[in-house]
Amino acid sequence: MDSKTNKSVWLSVFAVALIAGSGFLLFQTINVYSHLIDIRLTFLLVLVSVLLYIFGASWMGRMIVQGGSYWKIGGFHNGITFAWLVIGVGVLLLGLNGGALPIVWKAFLISWPMLLFVIGCCELCKFHYGPGILVASIGTFFLIPRFSGIYPNTSFDGLFMSTWWPVFIIIGGIWIFISILLKPKKFQGTFHCRKDCNDENAGKNQSNNHDGQINYKTVFGAMEQVILEPVFKGGTIETVFGGTELDLRRTSLAEGETFLYIKAVFGGVEIKAPIEWNIEIRAASSFGGITDDRYKTQNMDYSRTLIITGEAVFGGISIEN
Repeated sequence: MDSKTNKSVWLSVFAVALIAGSGFLLFQTINVYSHLIDIRLTFLLVLVSVLLYIFGASWMGRMIVQGGSYWKIGGFHNGITFAWLVIGVGVLLLGLNGGALPIVWKAFLISWPMLLFVIGCCELCKFHYGPGILVASIGTFFLIPRFSGIYPNTSFDGLFMSTWWPVFIIIGGIWIFISILLKPKKFQGTFHCRKDCNDENAGKNQSNNHDGQINYKTVFGAMEQVILEPVFKGGTIETVFGGTELDLRRTSLAEGETFLYIKAVFGGVEIKAPIEWNIEIRAASSFGGITDDRYKTQNMDYSRTLIITGEAVFGGISIEN
């Protein structure tokens, strides 16, 4: 057994240990530690156990699919990670319905705020720290009232949901406003930029198109890009709470396979491509959709293929003429 294989085996064992250990920590925290420690620490330990489970599931997916290349982001390991998440939900439901966990925790563990927290943790495991922290924080915020329902002594007053969360939105808006004033050029490219514009500073930190290969990132904004290079060489598109439009009708594909990785989280990516292009979709969707709405033609060029990988989470990816 070579060193790479041996390392992969040990990392897989560690991933399994994380998954099992996180489940043990969750059950022990709810059934035992919650009676011995401060309730705020109980809340923290429950969220930490969920984070560890997701981290272990994500790591396991990378080990199985990529053979130890655990730093590589993207790929079909997302399906394995999702399978482990489904298993985790099933174990939770079995424990709640079977009496292994107090049923009062069901509204906390099986809820839309917990789903947001899980999505944020998944983003963190893929090294997308900004979107991950944002979504996980939103989920954590809305989990607090549900936790206070389990422990009435920690209950916030009735103005919590009606007053304080709008305050956080106001603070977020003020932060964006001040950021735009301090760095206007950075946000000029974030909210709207076309690649064929002449402003070399627009979107410098959000978009990159080098010799037909792209790297676009959009967060809380919109971006329109037209590829004018003779040959499109693929790349990466990441959209979080925003939209990206990519026009490929003025370029062409090289012979063989060209890969385009797309990630849409609470957002959408629209690709305009010629009808004769052979496009294969290998992306996964969770509470989203991926469609190819181009007109069908018999003049498809199968010597050149654009392969779209990635995922759509509460978002969509569409291909049009």
